[in-house]
Amino acid sequence: IPATGAKWLVLVARNTRPATQEWKYTNDGGATWTTTTALSRNIANNDHSAIVYRGRAFYAGESDSIGQILCFDGLKEFEFTRLPFGPAADNTGGTAMNAVGMAMGLFYFSLNNGTTGRVYAVDPVTGAATQVGGTFVTANEIVVDVCAYAGRVWICTNNDNTKAAHIYSIRPDVDTVWTTERTTTDLGASQFRNYNSLAAKGGQLYAATSAPAGFAAIIEKRTAAGVWSTELTAGSSAAAGYYDALVEWNGKLYAQQGYSTTIFAVVIQDSVGSWSTDKDMQAAGSTSTGYFLSTPDLLFASGPPRVFVKNLSNSWSTSLSDASLTHGMLI
Repeated sequence: IPATGAKWLVLVARNTRPATQEWKYTNDGGATWTTTTALSRNIANNDHSAIVYRGRAFYAGESDSIGQILCFDGLKEFEFTRLPFGPAADNTGGTAMNAVGMAMGLFYFSLNNGTTGRVYAVDPVTGAATQVGGTFVTANEIVVDVCAYAGRVWICTNNDNTKAAHIYSIRPDVDTVWTTERTTTDLGASQFRNYNSLAAKGGQLYAATSAPAGFAAIIEKRTAAGVWSTELTAGSSAAAGYYDALVEWNGKLYAQQGYSTTIFAVVIQDSVGSWSTDKDMQAAGSTSTGYFLSTPDLLFASGPPRVFVKNLSNSWSTSLSDASLTHGMLI
């Protein structure tokens, strides 16, 4: 969240859904961190659950059944808007509501009631919310990320590794249904990869996945011609592996990688498309991966119980070490 002047206010969640949500914040580039309980405990309920826009954080309220979207402005929390549920059985409240992200100037929120899922576009100024496209017929398919690419809005879904996950796209204000662009295949015994994150870079679309135990997590790439391929493979192990948190910063693509119990790292794609480990977070004390947050001159990466920061000179340093940091969501 940009603070007044040249500084940026960066917050990291210390834990998830306690009686009082604790956060730490920095407004000096990560040099010092201060604990606060001023933010709602709702923000870090689940992954991808806050959208930052013009110095405010927007996120799903505690009561998914009423479609409440809350806003925190740095001082207080208030209701911003509600999703427009209708009387139809498949358009009522839900059990899982996510703040998916922002694309083409609009917020995107998703909702799944255990039977069908929907996506809503929300105007960040007026709060007007409109359902985009039709419903998804797969139970418990959760939309987890969104990005704009090739004149379309793209979303990816997570389905607990037991059913196929998908990538869908739509032309806002033109199409009335989502186009299925990609479907994960059965790896055997009804085990599937999930999609975790999307990012567009250099005219190509990238999709990060997680995999069930014994299978390889991959990053997929789609060219402008619509050709899909495997861009990067994490390897397989007895423990499930994953890629997540794709982000473009300073002209390069970053992802967080985790598999087995010892490898938690930031991987980077250079200007010619080659991938390498950019930061070995496990060697630096991390026991899991987390999130990215970028400012014009800094890239923050959480890997609980650490937060690392990279500057424009391509130098990583440990910005925060906190044994109570178990969640690591950055806003």
